[in-house]
Amino acid sequence: MISLLRFAEAMAMELENNSHKTGWYQCSDAWLLKRLRQEVGELERAIQQAKPLKDVISEAADVANFAYFLADNYARIYTEDPTP
Repeated sequence: MISLLRFAEAMAMELENNSHKTGWYQCSDAWLLKRLRQEVGELERAIQQAKPLKDVISEAADVANFAYFLADNYARIYTEDPTP
């Protein structure tokens, strides 16, 4: 079992590893959705190929980060509280 904290740390590590790239707030929704789908494909392949756990966690963190980027961009647009 992976704790939520460990998964959040993996998400942060992926962000740190890619900190040299342009911020997601400059990306279109269409581009972010395309990248999200690509990351899901990478996660599927890692699972299908029975990659080591660290690789699967890394790919899952990438998926979560792109979903976060989309949510964060929408939160910038709307002024209401985004909390469900």
